[in-house]
Amino acid sequence: MEFLDNMKIPGTCIVDKPVYKTLFFKNVQMSAADKRSFDSFISTIRLYAAFQPDTINIPVYKDKIRDYSSVVVLLVTVKGEKIPSRLAEVIMHAIPYPMMLFFLYGEKWQLWMTGEHVNPSNPSQMVLENMVHSEWMDENQAPFAISEVRFTNLYDFYTELLDTFSKYLAAQKGMIHVTDGTEARKFLYSMEELEKEIDRKRVQLKKEDRFARRVTLNVEIQKLKQKLKAQLQQMKEGE
Repeated sequence: MEFLDNMKIPGTCIVDKPVYKTLFFKNVQMSAADKRSFDSFISTIRLYAAFQPDTINIPVYKDKIRDYSSVVVLLVTVKGEKIPSRLAEVIMHAIPYPMMLFFLYGEKWQLWMTGEHVNPSNPSQMVLENMVHSEWMDENQAPFAISEVRFTNLYDFYTELLDTFSKYLAAQKGMIHVTDGTEARKFLYSMEELEKEIDRKRVQLKKEDRFARRVTLNVEIQKLKQKLKAQLQQMKEGE
């Protein structure tokens, strides 16, 4: 795949082995809906690459809440273009390492990334931090080149990739003067939450028969759209 070649992943890091759905079912507490989602949306899963001290010269990073002893690249072939965010969350919770999660469909890809840490009050629970993802991208477009980031340790390595990706996505959305990955993720999260709320209201509107309630929902949708437009304009003006 051309985009993987353009990422310049060292050959020593490439694994390219299948990961079977049954491993997720056995090792992760999934609801019946999550299991159906796996079967409905996913065709194949492959562990494409692993960045760790024995495959590349990058030290491990560990502190009280983070364990960055490996960074993995997962390729998930899906059956359609619509992917629920819950699917990405389940996969990321299932594998206790930061990852570059690529969904593949035909000749296109989507990348999902997030920082993560252990919940201090429940060490067995992984907390995902402001997940970001691209739209469907063309085969020849690479999100970044591995060689362009710091190799000081695996936390810096992954965080810099995540920041680069986040700033790229924010710039695509219209955020100018974006120099900080954390700010970019906050902006992207805010935009996505508004878009999700608009979609939820639209679904309610389609199901609603009462005229008065339909009027109320239409007003609420217009207000959310105006808020979304205002935030986008604010970002474009760099305020």
